[in-house]
Amino acid sequence: MGVKIRERRGRIFLDIYDHGVRHWEALDLWLTGDANHDKEVRMLAEIARGKRIEQLHEQANGLIDRIAAEMPLVEYAEKTIETKHENKKNPLPKSMKYLRQFASEATAGTIRLKQITPALVERYKQFLKNQPALSAATQQKYFEAFRSLMRRAVVERLIPSDPCVSVKNIRVPEPLTYSLTVSELEKLAKTPLGGTLGGEVRKMFFFGVYTGLRVSDIRALQWKQIQRDPLSITVKQQKTSEPVQIPLHEIAFNIIDDGALHLGDEYVFPHAATTKTSLNQYLVMWAKAAGIEKPLGFHTARRSFGTLILQGGSDLATVSKLLGHTNLRHTARYLKTDTERQQAAIASLPVIDVEPKQADIVQFKVK
Repeated sequence: MGVKIRERRGRIFLDIYDHGVRHWEALDLWLTGDANHDKEVRMLAEIARGKRIEQLHEQANGLIDRIAAEMPLVEYAEKTIETKHENKKNPLPKSMKYLRQFASEATAGTIRLKQITPALVERYKQFLKNQPALSAATQQKYFEAFRSLMRRAVVERLIPSDPCVSVKNIRVPEPLTYSLTVSELEKLAKTPLGGTLGGEVRKMFFFGVYTGLRVSDIRALQWKQIQRDPLSITVKQQKTSEPVQIPLHEIAFNIIDDGALHLGDEYVFPHAATTKTSLNQYLVMWAKAAGIEKPLGFHTARRSFGTLILQGGSDLATVSKLLGHTNLRHTARYLKTDTERQQAAIASLPVIDVEPKQADIVQFKVK
C-alpha cells in the first residue's frame, strides 16, 4: 500500500497503490508558478496524502473510516441512491426533499455522518411527523429509509454504531379494511354492469372473490396459466414475484369460460388488460346501483376471498398460502371481524354453571 503525490500539467494528483491495484485521484489543487502559492499547494497536497494513507489503513484493518465519516449526510444519501438506482421501490429518493430541508435547518448548515446521534434521529422523526403533506404511512416509509441508510453506514464502517436503534419507529394507524358478506355479494350478482369493459370488470371482481388474486395479476392473466385437469391456476405475482398455484373453483372457471378456444398468450380479460381507463370507476357505479355502502375496490374482492375462506373453517396458514403472502402477520389482517362474527364467537363459548348451589357452599371460618 502506498500513496504518492504526482504533478501533471499544473494539477496535483494522488497516485495510490492498494492491494495490487493502482489508480490516480485528482485533488482540487493547482500550481500557478508563483513560488509562495505553489509551496502552500504542496503542503495541502501532503496533508491530503496523509489523510488518504490513514483512510486506507483504517479500511484495511476494519476500523471506522474517520475521513469518510466527515461526509455530509445528504451527500452520502445521494451516493447511496446512485448505487441502488435499480430499486424503483426504494423510498429514499422521494424522501430526499425532506432530508435536505431538515439537514439545512437542523444545524443551520451541514450535518455530517459523525454528527448523527439518537437525539438528532428523534428530531428528524418529529420533523417528518410535522409535515402536513405526508400521510402517516409515507412518514413511516421515509423514516425507515433513513434507518436503512444508517444501517448501511454501519456496515460500511463509516460510523461506529446505529444511532437509530434506541429511536422508535413512526406508528401507522391500522387502515380500515373491508370485505363483503355473502348477502352483499349476492346483491352485486343481481346487479348488471353495462358496457363491454363494464361487463369484464364485473367478471374480474367475482373472479377475484373466488381466487383471491390481486387486480394486477388478474389483468395480466393469460390462458396458458389455466389448467383444466385438475382445475387450477398458476400465477407469478407481480407484487411479490412469488409463484402461487391456486385450485380453481368451478364457479371461477365458469366466470371466464366462453366456450371458445384460446391461444396460450391471449389475455383472459383482454379489454381490461389493454385499456387506459380506470377500472375503479366502474366499481363505484356498480356498488351504488347495488346499494352497497362499503367502499368497493378490487382489493375488497381479495379480502372477501380471505375472509370467506377463514369463515369456512380453513386455517390461517392455508389462507396465507392461497393469497400468496410471505408472512402470516400480513394474512392476519383478514381476521378482522364484524359485529355479527364477534357475537357468534362469543356465543360459541361453552356454557358453564359458575354459580354454586347453596348446598355446595362451604363456610370458611377465619381464625
